Amino acid sequence: MADFFISVIVPVYGAEKYLEKCVNSIRSQTYDNMEIILVDDGSKDRSGDMCDEYARKDDRIKVIHKENGGLISAWMEGVRVAGGDYLSFVDSDDFVDSCMIEEMSKYLTGKNEIICCNHMIEHEDGRQTKCAHGAAPGIYEGLELEQKIFRNILGNENRTVAMSRCMKLTRAGLIRDNLGYLDKRIRMAEDVNAMLPVMLDAERIVVMKDSYYYHYYYNDKSMVHYYDKTMNENMKYLDAAIKKVMEDKFSDKELSAVMVEKEELFMFMLQMKNELKHKGGRVERVLDLIKEEDIKNRVKKCPLVVKDKGNQLLYLVMRKPNVVTASILTAAFSLKNRG
Repeated sequence: MADFFISVIVPVYGAEKYLEKCVNSIRSQTYDNMEIILVDDGSKDRSGDMCDEYARKDDRIKVIHKENGGLISAWMEGVRVAGGDYLSFVDSDDFVDSCMIEEMSKYLTGKNEIICCNHMIEHEDGRQTKCAHGAAPGIYEGLELEQKIFRNILGNENRTVAMSRCMKLTRAGLIRDNLGYLDKRIRMAEDVNAMLPVMLDAERIVVMKDSYYYHYYYNDKSMVHYYDKTMNENMKYLDAAIKKVMEDKFSDKELSAVMVEKEELFMFMLQMKNELKHKGGRVERVLDLIKEEDIKNRVKKCPLVVKDKGNQLLYLVMRKPNVVTASILTAAFSLKNRG
């Protein structure tokens, strides 16, 4: 096995509460040939100073301080200075098992490849939830990669391969060659914008068995749990970015159109959830959004397979948008939030 040089990139913003655990989990990796790049994206708390303290303790650590520009901006800056043959990403409020890089590196060949482990959701109350990729564990190349991964890459409730930057080792050239697809205006589902073109250019994708090495912290008080007035605009930017990637990189235009339409419908469920967080007129807001986007007719043209119970209720309203179904949805959402 070749000893590849690996760069671990950590975008940092307002993370002083979690940063020590995150950075120490990376510093404790059993894989030696690596660097750690901490990108301070204009933090207003002590995060930037903490990054500098870590760099003084560990000569593998590089620190970049920049004006706040959002996750994609920080991500791009880390990629710009990274010297690794492969890149790995860890969010600053998450942490990883000490064996993660070493175990993933065992699958590296030097090809344009992506090695994927699984992750564990860490809830605030101490619960843990295992999350695995939709594709069966294995090594995907050639025709199998095309048929089992690429032809199912979008439009599924559970992604064949999670689109996250994290929990992966990705050949650096794959990422650098696709930076032109990034839209810094996208601030939700950024990873889809970042990783879709990268994955479609891969000639080898490995989905590891078990391997729940990455620990994703689920913050119940995060802003994602509050109404986002910019979400609908964000989704338009994301839709445009996805269409551009698929147009450039996917040869089967008919299948591409179907996958993109399904992806947009699943993303629309996030928009509906966002409207349900609004303080007033939630039933009317949901119905107006469905009408505006012509969702009922789009669902008829391109039906979805929906298994999650929460999504099934959202899907019911998308198929049959009326005051009764929207009221049931609103009531169920309120009941769930009261806990």
